Amino acid sequence: DSCAAASPSLPRKTSWLAPRMSPTARSQGPCRRRTPDSILGRITTTLDTPLGRPDTNDDGDSPDQPDIDGALSRSLRFVRTMGLAVLVLQFVGLAVWSQTLISRFAPGTDFVGYGQAWYLIAHGHLNPIVSGWNELFFKDHGSFVVLLLAPLWWVWPHAVTLLWVQCAAIVVGEAVAFIWMCEVAGTISEKRRLGGHHKPETGTGWLASIRMKVDLPPALAVLGLVLLVANPWIYWAASFDFHFELVGSCFAILLAYDIAHHHRRAWLWFLLTIISGDVAITYAMGVGLSAILAGKAWRRQGAALIALAVGAFGIENAFGLSRGSGITEYLQSARSSHPAVAVPGQRHQVVTSGIGGLNSLFHAVFTRPLQYVDTLRSHLLNIYANLAPAGGIGLLCAWGVGVPLVVLLENNLRTGVLFSATPFQNFPIYLFVALGTIMVLAWTASHWRTLTWVIGSVIVVSSIGWMAAWFPKTSNTWLRVSPAAAAVLNWTLARLPPNDEVVATHGVVGAFSERTKLISFQ
Repeated sequence: DSCAAASPSLPRKTSWLAPRMSPTARSQGPCRRRTPDSILGRITTTLDTPLGRPDTNDDGDSPDQPDIDGALSRSLRFVRTMGLAVLVLQFVGLAVWSQTLISRFAPGTDFVGYGQAWYLIAHGHLNPIVSGWNELFFKDHGSFVVLLLAPLWWVWPHAVTLLWVQCAAIVVGEAVAFIWMCEVAGTISEKRRLGGHHKPETGTGWLASIRMKVDLPPALAVLGLVLLVANPWIYWAASFDFHFELVGSCFAILLAYDIAHHHRRAWLWFLLTIISGDVAITYAMGVGLSAILAGKAWRRQGAALIALAVGAFGIENAFGLSRGSGITEYLQSARSSHPAVAVPGQRHQVVTSGIGGLNSLFHAVFTRPLQYVDTLRSHLLNIYANLAPAGGIGLLCAWGVGVPLVVLLENNLRTGVLFSATPFQNFPIYLFVALGTIMVLAWTASHWRTLTWVIGSVIVVSSIGWMAAWFPKTSNTWLRVSPAAAAVLNWTLARLPPNDEVVATHGVVGAFSERTKLISFQ
């Protein structure tokens, strides 16, 4: 039987999903059994592999647990290397696309606030007023991480720099998810090596032929890569201005990875996640929920994550740093009796400031829950569209359900489709559901390998279908300014001093954000 020691950390180079301990190592000391308490946690952890810290030798490494590379087969290591190379190429493609977006004046009003704040902070204005939004920048979402990005203006003082940062966040998040997928896939071959129960591949037909010729663990890793690079909404998210939700998603997947592996470094990612804004704070809550569902080994850390994230969210609301979250829309979903108060010059209406807004929201949730159920029902198509390209079944896994569940609720428990149909708002779903899909398939592979091949084949076809249907529409959707008009605007932009005030329409204003005075209009 497999068991896991209750330890807050793993030794260096130790995989979270490591092979079972040998009888010799088990006899060297007591080992408490760790059994996941929930079905979601069981799918994540019941792979006949212990979790936690084993006995170590004099070098600090485990004599019975190889490092992550050692736990992977040669073919799986090759797939991991090639997959990371594909993600590097994806970053290059996204970076070129970002330059095209800037040169064609695609960024709009959302980019104005982030670009202008980035420029002003780099020039010493640490609490900038965004003239394009007519409000203090930090009052919108409390995205203090921009302070860490401000020095990049002096490295490359162009608006495209922010888009490149966003591209890097997307690809790093995908890389973490993909490496995690490879580790999970490696547990299948490791179980076979250790003598786990496995029936030889038999049968007739094309599916049986594929099963006998293709090794399942590398195939699962390739499937995970497809779910990441063939998801059209990831490219749409990279095309829609700049948003710290994508940066926060990168930190959130890093946080989840290190929490799952019992790395103390996770608290650094937690800090970076919460300073990425009030929306990103909810991602940390989702990671905490996943940790609780995964089992006792992570339950204490998960509870601490949720408590700290809730506290951080409450502080931001108390100081009025979440006006961009649109509490009014949530209250309107329940037809709340609390009247919305319009604040002149602001992009959103707020019910009350700070804690009062949260109290109104909680009151609406508990007094009119059926209204929110109706609102969710109206968004079912968008919910399916966000889940399907990432595999969908990842919600059945502990590490694949926490963050997506939070994101789905906060984007769909409101009137209108502003957030439910916006890719950057749903970007964490694409990372975590894809990861969870591979975890679920790895679990099914240890019980019903034929079913794994069938489900995996359906998911591949579905993912490629979504890519084929929506990726070709990316260019026409986001490039609305003709090349001739863009040439005139670029000529104008090159001759405008940074201290001159600019008044521009929503469709082209983003590229003019690097200045102190800027006004946007429809």
